Order: sequence, then structure tokens, then C-alpha cells
Amino acid sequence: MVVVKNGKKWRGIVKVRGQYAGSRTFAYKRDAQRWVQEEVDRLRGAEDPSSFRRPFGDFLQAFHDRRKIEVRPTTYETEVHLAKRIPQEWLKQAVGTISKRQIERVLADMYADGTAYATVKRFRDVVRAVFTYLVKEGVIKDNPAHGLALPRRREQPVQMRPWSDIEWAETFVSWKERHQQAASVVLVLARTGLRWSEARALLVGDVELGEHPSVMVTKARPEGHTVSTTKSGKSRRVPLTADVAEVLRGFAEGKCPDDLLMPPMHRSRLTQQLAWAETSGERTLHDLRHTAICNWLRAGVDVATVREWAGHADLVMTSRYTHYLGLAHDALSIDKVNQLVSGINEAVGTSQVHTASNF
Repeated sequence: MVVVKNGKKWRGIVKVRGQYAGSRTFAYKRDAQRWVQEEVDRLRGAEDPSSFRRPFGDFLQAFHDRRKIEVRPTTYETEVHLAKRIPQEWLKQAVGTISKRQIERVLADMYADGTAYATVKRFRDVVRAVFTYLVKEGVIKDNPAHGLALPRRREQPVQMRPWSDIEWAETFVSWKERHQQAASVVLVLARTGLRWSEARALLVGDVELGEHPSVMVTKARPEGHTVSTTKSGKSRRVPLTADVAEVLRGFAEGKCPDDLLMPPMHRSRLTQQLAWAETSGERTLHDLRHTAICNWLRAGVDVATVREWAGHADLVMTSRYTHYLGLAHDALSIDKVNQLVSGINEAVGTSQVHTASNF
């Protein structure tokens, strides 16, 4: 146990099997001693002591090999890219001695150096996934990346920008004049809430154009990658509005059930055809999905149903849209409550009249 005087305070230094594992300063010596002992006990809890002493870098390739068969290709590529930002000193450090404080320091340094907050957060997720893998493999006992504190965010998060009804009507007319087919593709995305990769994977057989038109979303086909599962890993059925059903009927004409439903979809080509930079009002293609989800909520579709249609993993994600809609959505909801209460009051009033007449 190493505890040294540091000015008026005491500094506890943790070493496990000769490897430096971190330090912390306390006002009292007994607190520093207690912390050092707890850290040593925790770090010695590895199930495989020989693996515990191996460098962190020795396990990265095995982690990537495992993830390659567990996650979507795009997710795998992103994780490999972000893993390159792992500090070189970590790669040589005994895996069991990397501490939570070390990881938080790296995250803070990345953000201070100008790395985008979303990238820092994604890097945190990759590091956490690596240590989760090491725990499952019995290399270490506890995950030091569990419960990590992200740096305090300085910039405002990027807000979604769905189209309003008037903006959509004006913009869509402009798109139709520029390129009819590309405008139809955009309409499908803005009404169904499908992700770009999900729309690219649709087959003719996925669409039901009978009395209750709908589309079954089961796969994703990112550009440059093979077909994979949807982002949530689940299938879902999305009902179709009349205008979209008519568009898809045209897309399906003359095709077999196993043929791709949508015309060739390439982001760069579509944005050029629609002069997206000039016509979209600085929106992204993903804002078409935001538009669909906001429209469902504005129309009074309950949040649980919207979650199913959108393919969200949980209601937390869907609730972002209700917060975005704010007072407008609250007003729509309270109108429904007022209608219900009004009906109840009328029924109660009638009941009271009947009751009074019995006396």
C-alpha cells in the first residue's frame, strides 16, 4: 500500500503486480489508505491473473473479430475506426490496471481538443464495449468503463428540423418540377419514416396494397454494404397513407415479389436531382424521417404505436419527439382530454336529472 504526503493532503497510489493503476488525493491519510486498499482488492479480482497482466492491445483484435459477427457492417467499421483513437500507452498497459479515472481523462482531453461531442460519446461506447467483452471472457472482473461521466457539453445539440405542412407543400412542388421519381422517393420517406437503408432494402413482396395498405420492414441495405437487419434488429409493419400507396403501386408495377421495390437509390444522385442544398432549407435526408414521426404524433397517434411504426428500441427515443413538439402536441392532447371530460360531464348531468325526477 502506497500513501504519500502531498502538501497538506495525502495521495494514494495504486499498483497491482508492479503496474501503476492510478492515484487519488484525500484530505486525510486514513481515507487515502482505505481507497488504495479498495482499489487493490478490486483490481486483483480478475478471474485469470495471467490475462490480467497482458497489455490491453493484445485483446483488441479478438474484440473486433467478435464484433464483426455481432453487429451491422457499418457499426463494425465505425468501431474499428474509433478504436484507432485509443491512447498508445493503453495498448502497452496491463489490461487489469486501466482505471475509470484514466478513461474519463481521455474523454475530457478529446473534447477539449475539439473532437465533436457525438464522437466522444461514441468513443466512450466503443471503450465500454471492449471492457464488457473482457469481463465476459473472464479477463477482468469489473468493467471500469461502466457509469462513465462524459465531459460537460459546451455546444447545443443538433436539433431535428421536420418540415411544417406549408413548408412541405411548397418544397414538394419544387421537387416534382425538378425530378418526378426522386420527389416520389422523398415522399415515401417523409410519410413512412423509413430510414434510407431500410427503404433501399424493400422488396415488392414486402408491400401490402389491399384494403389496408402497409409495408413490412425487415432489413436494411446501407450503400456499399450487404443486406443486414434493421437498426433495432426487429421487423415492423408501417401503415401507408393513400398517396404513398399509389406511389408504391407504380414502383411495383411489372416487378416480381423478390425484386427491389424502390428505384435505384443513391444519396448523391438524389440530392443532385432535387438540388437539395438549395431547396431543403439546410435539412438532411434524415429529417424526412423526423417529419413522418412528428406528423404521426400531431395527428394523435399514441406514443407506443409511434414507437412501433418508427422502429425505436424504446420509448425514450420516441419521447424526444413529444418534447420537440412541445406546446402544440400538449394542446392537441388536452383537446382530446377536454372532449372526454365534456362527455363525462354531460353523462353525469343527465344522470343527475334522472335521479332528481325520481323524488
